[in-house]
Amino acid sequence: MKKRIPILMIIKNLINKGIFNSNKGIRNEASANLIESFGIGNQVYIKNTKIFNNYINDDMPLILNRLSSLKANHLFTIEYSDSTVISNTTFENTSTIFQVLNSYITIEDSVFKNYNIKNSLPLIDYGKMSNIIISNTCFQNITIQGNGIFGEETQYKLSNINVSHSKINSEAFINFNYNNRIELSNIEINDVQCLGDNSSLIKINTNELENSKINIEQLKIYSCQSNGPLIKFKGNMNQIFLKDITIQNNYAYGSLIENTSKKSTMNIDDLIMLNNTNLNKNNCGIFQISNGNQELEILNSEFNNNIANGNGGALCLNDLLSRSIKLYNNKFNNNVSDKNGGAIYIDNYIEGEIILINNTFKENESTYFGGAIYLNKFNKISIEDSKFTGNYAGVSGGAIYTVNDSISYISNIKGNFKGNKASSYGSDYSSQPYYIALNNYNDFIYQKYQSGDYIPLEFSLYDKYNQLVVDRLKYFSDITLKVEVELNDDDEMLDSLIINKSGNIGSFVQGKCDLKYFRILSNKSLNITLKFVSDNNDYHLIFNTTSINLKLNGCDSRNQVTIIDNNRCFHCEQPICHSWCNSTVSYCLPSTINPNVNSPEYNECVCKDGYTGEDCQEYIYEDLL
Repeated sequence: MKKRIPILMIIKNLINKGIFNSNKGIRNEASANLIESFGIGNQVYIKNTKIFNNYINDDMPLILNRLSSLKANHLFTIEYSDSTVISNTTFENTSTIFQVLNSYITIEDSVFKNYNIKNSLPLIDYGKMSNIIISNTCFQNITIQGNGIFGEETQYKLSNINVSHSKINSEAFINFNYNNRIELSNIEINDVQCLGDNSSLIKINTNELENSKINIEQLKIYSCQSNGPLIKFKGNMNQIFLKDITIQNNYAYGSLIENTSKKSTMNIDDLIMLNNTNLNKNNCGIFQISNGNQELEILNSEFNNNIANGNGGALCLNDLLSRSIKLYNNKFNNNVSDKNGGAIYIDNYIEGEIILINNTFKENESTYFGGAIYLNKFNKISIEDSKFTGNYAGVSGGAIYTVNDSISYISNIKGNFKGNKASSYGSDYSSQPYYIALNNYNDFIYQKYQSGDYIPLEFSLYDKYNQLVVDRLKYFSDITLKVEVELNDDDEMLDSLIINKSGNIGSFVQGKCDLKYFRILSNKSLNITLKFVSDNNDYHLIFNTTSINLKLNGCDSRNQVTIIDNNRCFHCEQPICHSWCNSTVSYCLPSTINPNVNSPEYNECVCKDGYTGEDCQEYIYEDLL
């Protein structure tokens, strides 16, 4: 069809079994190359038609259906049209199909195929204030650089759509912008590559529109790739309904589903996410919801065999302000996180409650913490009738791990735990190190110490669930413990006071820190307080005993030798005598001549009562007569 068809006014236009081939949009006295139709009530029908190899390089569309005059490089200009129907039509390698304004268009039983174009305009349409319904239609072998398939600001309703073997180099393959009513049903997308920077397969941004509704049912996405989130929701206030969705065998440099709406209610039923990979180690989750007031409910869904190079092997929830997150009757199996949270990662959710009922977590894995679930900065969580089986964490929390910054922690878990493992500690659930306990506190109630005595202190490191932090991998080896000494005597004691301490710093080995060789040397008797601190307190550690009071006494001059070191501090020693000074029959006493020297040459061996002689080996007998 190469000759121009006359102008048709106020009439129903029917094109049946037509072929539009190699039309170039030649300028002439009319406003369209083939058909120009205008008038209120006009209807245009195109059926059983093939449209291919049409390139419109001038401002001359093939068909113009109008009440006003707007022109661009496209096949059809449709303005203020109540009904334009395209049925059983094939489009192949054409320019943009429609420029639309305030019109209603139906496309059904049609095919769009074999495109390889560079175009700043979408393939189907561009325009405003229009509605397009597409059903029972295929998009095959489409390669586009510059834009996607659908106009961003047109209201679309898509059903029974098949998309396959296509590539784009743009923001999104399907990009809806400023649409507050979007309906997608029975959509199958297979082998689509989104190669643009941070590009997506489906991007829906309602912007500042209020109460926008997005309803997606029976969506299947297989073997696709994207350089950003595969599906992305964004906007001011969205109601999102997802039902009967399958997302399988896809790769994305980001989450497979991402919702960053400022406020949204998201209801999900029967979602299957299987064998998907998030390649971005700085991005979170296969399914991510973040940065807003989000209500979330996920029912009867499965997250299996997914891999995230960052946190959250399946589900990631962070920086949320919503009232509740509800997960009912879901399965999380064989998901892997290269960081934390093999199945679920939740961070900074301090307003509402997390409810998990009748969920299964099986053989999920994280490189560091939380083989199944990782929780940080959360308010309240309820876990009921859920099973945790065979989950693994490379460091801690084989099933569940909580961070101490949380307002609360899991105090009552009604779940079934079996065969979960962690390399360091907490096979089922754990937290990061939480408190340090002084194990031998009672030793200091009755024990008396002198300057220079060893004061053994035994500490243990526990998590929030009172489990010993064994830390076989030495992940927390940077946690150190220090004993500081404070003087309790009056200020006069400070004059000429000398204190030296040693052995007062230690670290934890398999949850234990034993300061066996801690000692204090002074030049005076003292009343002191030992205070316990952790220099590296990134974990906000607390002590069950923060300090103990001690008195350091001087030496017993009758039974001990006072040794003064080069720093003028003293310590006490038991006197040393010659080997023949048998302690059974004699005493070894300090020298009165050289009281600060501990030597057999000066110390005295004194016989006990009842013994005499040079070596105290002779008995003294009482004269009974």
